Amino acid sequence: MENSHVTIRFQDKPVVCRSGISVAAALWENGIRVLSHSPKYGRPRGVKCARGHCGNCMMRVNGQPNVRTCHTEVTAGMVVEVQDTGVPFGRTMQQSLEAFSSVIPNGFYYKWFTKPALVSKAFIHGIRPMTGIGKLGSKTSDSTSTNHSVFDTVVIGAGISGMETALSASGSVLLVDDQSTPGGQRFSALQQIEQLDAPESLSKQIISSQHITFAGDTRVVAGYKPGMLLLKSGDGLSTVKAKTIKWCAGKLDRIGLFENNDLPGLMGPRGLYRLVAKQQLDVNNCDVVVCGHGRDFWLSAFLLNAKGANVTAVLDVDDKDLIETATASGITVTTGTMPVAARSNNGTLSAIKLEDTSYKCKLCIITGNAKPAYDIPYQLGAKLTLDPARGGFIIDRKWEDQS
Repeated sequence: MENSHVTIRFQDKPVVCRSGISVAAALWENGIRVLSHSPKYGRPRGVKCARGHCGNCMMRVNGQPNVRTCHTEVTAGMVVEVQDTGVPFGRTMQQSLEAFSSVIPNGFYYKWFTKPALVSKAFIHGIRPMTGIGKLGSKTSDSTSTNHSVFDTVVIGAGISGMETALSASGSVLLVDDQSTPGGQRFSALQQIEQLDAPESLSKQIISSQHITFAGDTRVVAGYKPGMLLLKSGDGLSTVKAKTIKWCAGKLDRIGLFENNDLPGLMGPRGLYRLVAKQQLDVNNCDVVVCGHGRDFWLSAFLLNAKGANVTAVLDVDDKDLIETATASGITVTTGTMPVAARSNNGTLSAIKLEDTSYKCKLCIITGNAKPAYDIPYQLGAKLTLDPARGGFIIDRKWEDQS
């Protein structure tokens, strides 16, 4: 990561930030945590998943709306704006809705104004300017479309299972992942705390393989029958056709249900790995609470500790094996419950509340059962089963689409 700096403009004010990092990370390091507001109630939103799967970090960049700033690198002279309400009374309207949200029924304005068609049309034209989202900018980016041709096998996801699947497949193989290098979501975090294991050796085999094409920084945005995928990389779209599609994608962070669970500063471990391990987000002397259990719990705690954060690790299960090692490393380890509420200061996280105590913090990492990613397999005909214990709908681990 380069140590040079660039100056961008945020809300018409100059902001000096490190070069080579994302807009979202640069704003965080400058104390700017609120990047957007929810369209309905105007609640503050900040960087959350850091991988382009949510809309919390969408801002207007150089006049272009709906830019995911977690994926957009800062450049000198860049103009960044919060894309909030587009009418003078919009913010007041959102604050009023928020104040009376407890008595407003679920689905308000999503269902109430759909019929008749004349009312629906008038309402849509009225509500969109209030949110500010979707308004066309002064210019649009050029989008290119290419064709990746035909592969014998397309593997989606370059974690350990994805790499093993790609290496064992015969014929031509396309390995797709939304990160720039193969290894999985934990790979960069493992590198930072010098606990490299299987990902490193497998990653080297992928890069040197003659029959595997690795498509990094690429997302699968749609699936079509028979065996057709639509990929997005940068500003370009591409199509690929495969005789066999194998789904080895990772999971999505799940924060859980509790009061103020949407505050900027709350995120899952995968968002943390991308911001701290890959983007090198500065968390030195930052008060951080890590809640939950499992491998991501400990990896998050040790990563943050290695980066100089003041870490309080709250285990929701008994796990004595690593407590002594963590404590010796300077991590405060305690046991307790998962969060029941989050507290805010100026719209961002200031404390996390458990059943019997509270901890002041600027960042809280929630670990535990993540949500399986299933959208593309479902589009391709996979059957889903609801499994609350695993965080949502799941697909057969051996599912593949053969055309």
